[in-house]
Amino acid sequence: PKTEATYFEGLRPDQMVMGVPSGPNSAGTGQMSYSDYCAAMDLMLHGGTTPGGYTIKNPSTSFRGIMTWSANWDIFQSYNFSNPIHEYLLEVNGYELTGDDIIVSEPPVISTVTSNKTNASYGDSITWNVNATGEGALSYNFTLYVNGVKTAESGYTASSSYTTTVNTDGNYYVDVIVKDANGLTAYAQSDFVTAKTALTIKDVALSTSGKNINITASAIGGTPEYTYFYYVLKDGEVCDKEAFSKSNTAQLTVSSSGTYSVRVYVRDTAGDLVCMVKTITL
Repeated sequence: PKTEATYFEGLRPDQMVMGVPSGPNSAGTGQMSYSDYCAAMDLMLHGGTTPGGYTIKNPSTSFRGIMTWSANWDIFQSYNFSNPIHEYLLEVNGYELTGDDIIVSEPPVISTVTSNKTNASYGDSITWNVNATGEGALSYNFTLYVNGVKTAESGYTASSSYTTTVNTDGNYYVDVIVKDANGLTAYAQSDFVTAKTALTIKDVALSTSGKNINITASAIGGTPEYTYFYYVLKDGEVCDKEAFSKSNTAQLTVSSSGTYSVRVYVRDTAGDLVCMVKTITL
């Protein structure tokens, strides 16, 4: 309400809190030490003179408290904000811990997240292992990212390891959350495992239609794009061919029944060349 002196009355002390960043990650500037926060709270509660020479005019022990942005950053920073502030608030409220009191538990600690590879190729298995300590039985949640895109999540399990199979080139990594018996968590991210597959023909699929042999080649790795070379041979002699094709499919024609050898070459833009040979009977 507006007073007779035309000023608005201030909020009551119990309606006010001091808002601060929880740590250096949650604010570009302005984050202070936790002892500074506690000293500022002392001034708001009990009065005194600030380091800058200002005197708190109306201190009040009913001052509501201190808040932070954000709880998520505090969790990420292993409760570096809430643990010391909690101890301070217990002290200023005249509360002393005894043997019968509930003790504030420390969150789990992740010491390492390691992988069995730093570089991988198509078909390789990558396994990450987590070394963590904490209260009671720990559970682990792994989130897999490939080239920055989330591709899988394990959910919480008792396993401290996670395995995936490389099916595309790029950077593979996991985010790990470890949860202890009290429900407290810790977070860590693994280093990248870089998957770069050498030029490989995964498969050559063959089918027939009359005297035609239909060919579909599947290549991965190397440096796309690919150039394809198709040959059909019988008794070592070339019956038909298609060279310097940009298509991974071809149809070659033979003149008679029999068993034929189909040879497919793939070359990438780096000049690497690979070959696969299959046979088919008409």
